[in-house]
Amino acid sequence: MKQSRLRQVLEGKEENYLYPFFWQHGQTKEVLEDYIDKIYESNIRALCIESRPHPDFLGAGWWRDMDIILAKAQHLGMKVWILDDSHFPTGYANGRVKNAGDNLKRHYLFHKEMDIAGPLKNGRIAVCPETGRCCGLLKSTETLIAAILVKRMGEDDFTSDGTFTDMTDCIHDGWLYLELPEGRYRLYLITESLEGAKEFHNYLDMTNPESVRLLLEEVYEKHFEHYGPLFGSVITGFFSDEPGFYNYSKKNGFSFRLQIGSDMPIPWNREAEAALDEKLAAVGLYGAKAEGAADEEEKARQKRVRRFLPALWFPCGPAAEQIRAAYMDVITSLYQKNFTQQLADWCHAHGVEYVGHIIEDNNCHARLGPGCGHYFRALKGQDMSGIDVVLQQIMPQMDYLQYGMSARGTQDGAFNFYGLAKLGASYAHLDTRMGGRAMCEIFGAYGWTEGIGMMKWLADHMLVRGINVFVPHAFSEKEFPDSDCPPHFYAQGKNPQFRYMGALFGYMNRVCHLLSGGRSRAVTAVLYHAEMEWLRRSMYFHMIGKELLQHQIDYDVMPLDILKEAVIKDGAVHAGNMHFSYLLIPQADCYPEELSGLTARCREAGVTVCQVTGRLPQDSRTGALWQFEEKTDTMLEGCQRVSLKEIAGFLEEKGAKELVFRNSTGIGQDKNGSSKWLRFYHYERGDGGTVYFLFNESTEDAVRGSISLPETEGLRCYDAVENRMYEAPRMEDGRFMLSLEPGESILFVTGEEAGEAQGMPSVPVKKEVDGQLWKYVDGPIQILAADYREQEEFNNTRLTVKEDGTLPEIREYAPDFAGIIRYEFELDCTSLIQVIDLGRARDAVEVKVNGKSAGVKLGYPYVYDISALAVKGSNRVCVETATTLVNAVGDSFSQNAVLLPEGVGGPIRYY
Repeated sequence: MKQSRLRQVLEGKEENYLYPFFWQHGQTKEVLEDYIDKIYESNIRALCIESRPHPDFLGAGWWRDMDIILAKAQHLGMKVWILDDSHFPTGYANGRVKNAGDNLKRHYLFHKEMDIAGPLKNGRIAVCPETGRCCGLLKSTETLIAAILVKRMGEDDFTSDGTFTDMTDCIHDGWLYLELPEGRYRLYLITESLEGAKEFHNYLDMTNPESVRLLLEEVYEKHFEHYGPLFGSVITGFFSDEPGFYNYSKKNGFSFRLQIGSDMPIPWNREAEAALDEKLAAVGLYGAKAEGAADEEEKARQKRVRRFLPALWFPCGPAAEQIRAAYMDVITSLYQKNFTQQLADWCHAHGVEYVGHIIEDNNCHARLGPGCGHYFRALKGQDMSGIDVVLQQIMPQMDYLQYGMSARGTQDGAFNFYGLAKLGASYAHLDTRMGGRAMCEIFGAYGWTEGIGMMKWLADHMLVRGINVFVPHAFSEKEFPDSDCPPHFYAQGKNPQFRYMGALFGYMNRVCHLLSGGRSRAVTAVLYHAEMEWLRRSMYFHMIGKELLQHQIDYDVMPLDILKEAVIKDGAVHAGNMHFSYLLIPQADCYPEELSGLTARCREAGVTVCQVTGRLPQDSRTGALWQFEEKTDTMLEGCQRVSLKEIAGFLEEKGAKELVFRNSTGIGQDKNGSSKWLRFYHYERGDGGTVYFLFNESTEDAVRGSISLPETEGLRCYDAVENRMYEAPRMEDGRFMLSLEPGESILFVTGEEAGEAQGMPSVPVKKEVDGQLWKYVDGPIQILAADYREQEEFNNTRLTVKEDGTLPEIREYAPDFAGIIRYEFELDCTSLIQVIDLGRARDAVEVKVNGKSAGVKLGYPYVYDISALAVKGSNRVCVETATTLVNAVGDSFSQNAVLLPEGVGGPIRYY
């Protein structure tokens, strides 16, 4: 009989869910093997080889290093993913595009415009004259696609009446001859060129299958030629890192505001033209197409499509938004078919998986620029969903809509907190082929100030939202210090916190194991807003998600594509392994035509469908991404209309809320007593057990109160850091006490093994415990400090405890110190000591009593059960922690963060 997942983690038999980046710089065999040993020692059984820094990718040096890595991984039984390019982001194809034919390169549409006042007789415009000295509007690198004349409606903007007059065939020898009646006119010249975003000039055209084939030939097939016998055993996947359109030259290509209609180059090729022609015909913008010879049909197609092209940028009548949405539908479908699916198909044919993530930041997951236009389409075909959180995207307490930092500009903290992880988790739940696996690249480019405590907080942030596979960023074998996106976990042995990384990664693996192989029990779906934003303005899905998660109501993001394929019956929308009783539609200016039919089907089947109303974001095409206008009156027929602020209460009244929390502190609560920082995830294990994951996301305030849960029979607490079961603190009325310190998480579990619990899950931090008063350490404490370069050589300093019982900070004595700090003191007691509480501390801390370890804590509460180690009389206590490297090694990432005190701050108490 197969063991349950809970039994497997209790016996240390959980599977591996971590694939850390292993950066390659062309190091020696000894260094490479030593690093793989260190990864293995960190409770990790796989790695992802990142080639980006390697000096000889796909050359002799690369194959030498790959031979070493794969041999060592095979010896240790480790799995290997390979990052699929030599250059960030994926799409460079190791430089193959540079020397490829123009038909394999990226092509773009550009616009030029000229306002003309009528009446006009015998006028002419120099479009692209081939003779004479007159300079034309077109550059030599541009090809004219269309010359379209429109009539302006007024003086204040460029709105036209929706009539497109195609003047392309009126150009002779580069001159356009015009005669116009009275009025205001605008001439649009649409051109095609290779000169788009210069930083990505030599990148694949993701919508051209032959262009994408270059990446397969250059990277994928060459690895298969060398290591085919290892595919499917040691080599288990290829990883694409942030592929996208990158069709914008400014801001190095990384502008997140490029909603269709923005002033930008438009990705284009013959396949996009043909698909757009079919789409425009399907939506009724022109009638039936005449059949003819292939070359004649191509010319006819070009004529049909070209007259509508100005609407991709400008307000050209009532059909403009429909044209833009048609283009986005076409270009995102081509991306999925020709890039993602082609790579996935190759991987599956060769026995490996295809994984990775795109750029999701600041809502660009539904836009062009560095985005792919549609998160779900961009990842369709992958074997697991993917996101990343790097560059300080998610910072504690910063969950509000707008916050800024000089290095990265304005951030949408609401998306980062309430939308990002839910995109990845939702797709894993909705696509059965992904097996419920949602991956997150994590920890990178936060700077050396990021310690284990912050890493655990980030991991819990992801886990409680349904992420269950991680790519920790990164192990770099470059000589220390490597300034490339720290922190680095080992850092040639110079990272003092590496000694505790195994505890962190072991914790993550255990929780991932419990949150895999089953299904989320969320019953609420929020419609993905991409298609609405293509049309005009839409409330972001994550604004609804924010209201739900702050009231402990879990949700998944539902894309329209999956809703159209879902089974709708018996009061639920059935998609993947999910069953949604509630469907929430963000308010928008316009909705796709097919949505009304889908919502009608849902209502007829007994699904509760709500249009969530509220303020809409200003159209990003105006350049005012963060401004809001008052809500519009666009109604979705037949749906209940509920305001954004009332939606959580509405769902709770309907029975959609499983966790009922009563706040006993009043801190951070709403009128119903909910805590905005308490997160809740209900997971049904495949073996029949249940997991309730609760996380206090606040790093400032505790969450204290009581909870009721839907299933309480046999419920116990599981401490995934210590890998131990505990008795759950049940109250007389059947509710459970809940006391979570800042950043603390807890798992409630059911299953046969849950009966093996003992004791209470933690000691509430209060002045009195079981009638006994806490006693405070006020005697001398000896501090021993070892520099990060010589971590076993300690010097001695004698500290005096301050009057308030706290300890001095190490920087008061050594401002540039980084390394290991050890606090030693004596406790002389007439009775046995049960518990010791360190008070304020940071990152991982280990306590030893009389030479024996009482365990390692990765965050609050720093409370240790020492009852089995203490003796009557004198007890020698040793508290050891490791600092980050931020004080000794400055970096450009940490300068954007508030640096926190290192070490233990106390007051230290015991009873």
